[in-house]
Amino acid sequence: MIDSVFERLTDADNFRDFGYDELCGLAGQWIESVHRKISDPGFNLTTAESDLDRLKQFFACRHFAEFRARIRSRTSFQAALVELFLQGRIRSYVLAYLSVQEGEDFEGADGYDTHIPLFISQLLRNLGRVSLCSLNLPLWKLNVHIDIDPLVNLRSLYSLLLFGHRGRKTSLVTRAGIAWQRLVFQLKAKLVSAVMRMTLWRTIGRRQNDGFIRLLRFPGVRRLLAVAILVLFPSAHELTEPEWLSLLNRIEDYFVRRLNDLTAALPEQSLSNHGVIKLVKVAFGTIVGRVSVRDAHEANNSEFIFNTFRIAYCWGITYPLVDNVLDSSSTVQAVREQLTLALTNIFNSEKSTACSGLADEGCDPGVREVSERLREALSLVPSARLKAARSLLGNLLESHRRDSRRRISTIGLSTEESVRSEVMIDTALKSALVRLATMELCGIEVEELTISGCLVRSLFNQLGDDLWDIYEDADDDRVTPYTLFLLNGGGGNPFDFYFRYTAFMTDGFSRRRRTAALMGFCETLRDSLLSLRDRPEDSLDVAGNIAGLIERAKQQSASNFVQEVPHVDFDAVLFAFEKAMLELLPS
Repeated sequence: MIDSVFERLTDADNFRDFGYDELCGLAGQWIESVHRKISDPGFNLTTAESDLDRLKQFFACRHFAEFRARIRSRTSFQAALVELFLQGRIRSYVLAYLSVQEGEDFEGADGYDTHIPLFISQLLRNLGRVSLCSLNLPLWKLNVHIDIDPLVNLRSLYSLLLFGHRGRKTSLVTRAGIAWQRLVFQLKAKLVSAVMRMTLWRTIGRRQNDGFIRLLRFPGVRRLLAVAILVLFPSAHELTEPEWLSLLNRIEDYFVRRLNDLTAALPEQSLSNHGVIKLVKVAFGTIVGRVSVRDAHEANNSEFIFNTFRIAYCWGITYPLVDNVLDSSSTVQAVREQLTLALTNIFNSEKSTACSGLADEGCDPGVREVSERLREALSLVPSARLKAARSLLGNLLESHRRDSRRRISTIGLSTEESVRSEVMIDTALKSALVRLATMELCGIEVEELTISGCLVRSLFNQLGDDLWDIYEDADDDRVTPYTLFLLNGGGGNPFDFYFRYTAFMTDGFSRRRRTAALMGFCETLRDSLLSLRDRPEDSLDVAGNIAGLIERAKQQSASNFVQEVPHVDFDAVLFAFEKAMLELLPS
C-alpha cells in the first residue's frame, strides 16, 4: 500500500523540516505510481464489484428506501432524525468507516487509545431503544413525565416495516401501526423543535451578548456540558465538587467571550459553507487526540480539561476563519493578504501580532480573531514540539495559499497535465497536513509511516468531499479534480479514479472495512445527486457522469441503488442537524 517512495522519510532524520515543495515531490511520485497501477487495464476490480453487488442486496433486505418513503419527512429536523436513525442501523459499518478514515481501530475499543469508539457504538446501538428526551410538566401537585423522543417511534415504525415483509401481504394491523407511529413521530419532532426554539428565544433572543451567557448557564445546557466532560475525559471522575463548579464556571466564562467574538468575525459565506459544524468536528477530534496522550500534558485534571477545551476551540476556529475564507472567491483581496501575512508571521515568530503594520480599524475582525486564537493554541504546545508544529502549520498555510490562488477563471481552458497533477497533489496534501498539524498540537508523535498513511487516507477523503461539492466549488470558481475535468475536459476521469482508488486503498482490508469504504463511496454519489434537486439544471452533467461510473462498475439501476444508501459518514448527518438548528435560531 505505502509506496517505496516514502523510504526517503525513513532515511531522513529531519523529515519534519521538509518544505512544501519537497512534500509535493514525494506526494507527486506516489500519486503517479498509484495512477499507473489503477489505470492499468489489468487492474483487478472483481472484489470491489462483488462488494457492490452484496451492498445492493443488503440495502434491499433492510428496506431503507421504503422506510424513507413511509416517513415522509416534512421538515429539516425530521429528515435529520431519519438519517441519524438509519446510521444506527448500520453502526458496525459506521465504525469500520471511521477506521478506514482515521487509520485507527474504531471497531474494537481495545485497539484504540480512548473509550470513544465504545461510546459511539453504544450511542448508535441505543438510538430509539430507550427515550433520551423527555418533558417534565408540573400539574397541580404532580410532576407529569412525557416521553418526547421521536427516535423511539422511528424504531417502532422500522420494526413494523420489517415484520410486515415477513409475510406475503402486509396486514391491516401492521399498516395501521405504521401510520400511527409515523403520526406520533411527526408530532414529537414538532414538539421537540418548538421546545428548542423556545429555549433559544428565552436565552439568546435578539440580544446576542447577554444571550450566550444565559444559554451557557441554562440548567439543561449546563447538565449537557457536564455529561460531555464525563464522556470525553475519564479523569473528570476524580474531580471534587468544588473543582467541578470551578471548571464549569471557567469554561462558561471562556466561551461566552469566544462565541461573541466569533459571531462578530464570522463571514456569511463561511457560515453557509458549514463553518460552525466543521469547527465542532475539528474541535472534537482535537479533544480525542489530546486525551489519548493524557500523560504528556498537565498533571492537574481540572487544568488539563480546561486547556484541552481551549486548544480544541482555538484550532477548530481555523476552519471557518481560514479554510473557508481563503477558499471563497467572495473574499476581498485585502482580507486575503492580511490573513496570509498574519498567519505567516505567527508560524515564523513567537512575537508576531495580527495585521502587522495596520491600525486596529484597518484589521479585519476575522483576521484578528483567528490570529489571537492561534497564538493561544501555540502557547499550550510544549516547547519541545513547538518547532515541528510551526513547520507543519507553515506547510499547511502554503497549501491553502496555492489552492486559493488557483481559480477556474484564471486557468481558463488549460488541459495541461502539469496543472492536473498539481491539483491532485494539493488535494491530497491539504487534507493530510490538517491531520498532521492536529496531531502535533495534541502532542501525538508524528512518525514516518504516519505521514504516508495520512496521505493515503486523505486523498480518499478529499476526493469524496470534492465530488459532493462539485457545483458549490464550480460556482465559487474553485479548482478541484472534478471541476477541472467537467469544465475543461481532457485528462483522466476523476470519477473513475475515485472508484478505482477506493478499491486499491482497501485491498487487503477486512470485508467489513472494504464494504464500509464502498458505502462511503456510494453515499458520496447519493449526496451529489441529491444536491442537484436545488439547481434548475445539471449543466455540468454530474448525474450523467455518476450514472456512467456505476454502469462501468457493472451495476444496473444506478440511480435507485445509490439513493438507497444510508449515511456511513457522520459529516452528512451533522450537516443535516446544522441546517435544522439554523432554521430554529432567532433571526
